[in-house]
Amino acid sequence: MEKKKLLYVITKSQFGGAQRYVLELASALKEEYDVSVACGGSGELVQKLQHAHIPVTPLRHIVRDMGLSKELRAVRELKRIFKEECPDIVHLNSSKAGVLGAIAARLTGVPHIIFTAHGWPFLERRNILWKTVAWLGSWVTALLSHTVIVVSNYDKTHAHMPFVAPFKIIHTAVPPVAFLPRSTARLNLLSSETVQKHRDDVWLGTIAELTQNKNLFVAIDAVRIHNKVHAQKIFYTIIGSGELLDEIVQYIEKYNLTEYVKLAGYVDSARKYLTAFDLFVLPSKKEGFPYALLEAGAAGIPIIASNVGGIPELIKDTKTGLLIDPEDTNTLVTALGQSVDYPEQTEASAAALIERIEKHHALHVMIEKTKRLYSA
Repeated sequence: MEKKKLLYVITKSQFGGAQRYVLELASALKEEYDVSVACGGSGELVQKLQHAHIPVTPLRHIVRDMGLSKELRAVRELKRIFKEECPDIVHLNSSKAGVLGAIAARLTGVPHIIFTAHGWPFLERRNILWKTVAWLGSWVTALLSHTVIVVSNYDKTHAHMPFVAPFKIIHTAVPPVAFLPRSTARLNLLSSETVQKHRDDVWLGTIAELTQNKNLFVAIDAVRIHNKVHAQKIFYTIIGSGELLDEIVQYIEKYNLTEYVKLAGYVDSARKYLTAFDLFVLPSKKEGFPYALLEAGAAGIPIIASNVGGIPELIKDTKTGLLIDPEDTNTLVTALGQSVDYPEQTEASAAALIERIEKHHALHVMIEKTKRLYSA
């Protein structure tokens, strides 16, 4: 029996949560479906897909900047790809690929159009005009898609879109990870001199893109305030790259934090290094259902995270981690102090989180639920 053609479409190829989602689905299903991926740019996603022997079609006209002529060129490009590939299923990811891909797929008669919302853009803290345009784009995408997947109950309940079929909730999931031993992880991340110097400190970590949504200045401030008044110091390492790199470097230098706050930059397969940390923090202003928390939880690292988006569906305050208000630095300072002063509580919450992830957020669960939608 001939395999069904399954084409994933995503705007950018720089590796983030949505790109990981596409990679893991495509890799898991390439034996059952004739799988390919269309994406913009030549980032890490492209290399990983090629390594997995999954065909990649470059999208040359889906760009970040908006403009009617640019969007029309992108729709024409997608229409051409859909006509040439004749996919049975198009699975769209990210906002721009979602709306343009849904229009092109409808115009070319793709039998089954699926869109995954990795956190609605109109829920970001933006001006009303931007949020209105983002909502309209999201609504058009949902209206034109046959099935819409959301990664959290939060995104389902906050969409408020008329004339759209009920959304399907499929939480993000994590595969088994070969975590490095703690000493190896630390020495591979930072110099031996730094590791030795901070051997008695509490190691706090974050893996995140350096953007406004990740709210990293609040985390840096919280570490600064904690270290001023506590004998037990926190040593904070941020893994990731992004548009705010220079601003964060300047901020660290301005407040003389270079001893206790380090930027590790981009690290390939960063999740393997989570075992370097005693605590993990994600102070984001906006999230869908972040991979970073699933991976830190699977590594057995106690978690402090913002009470936003789908995070409270994974992190139950004081039970599987600690929740904070991303707009109030003091809540993070308190959570850090509590985690440092009562390690037995943080260890208990980490153990409970591992159990929850293994039961509800294993990769095979997400894949099976998604396959059922492909067959519907």
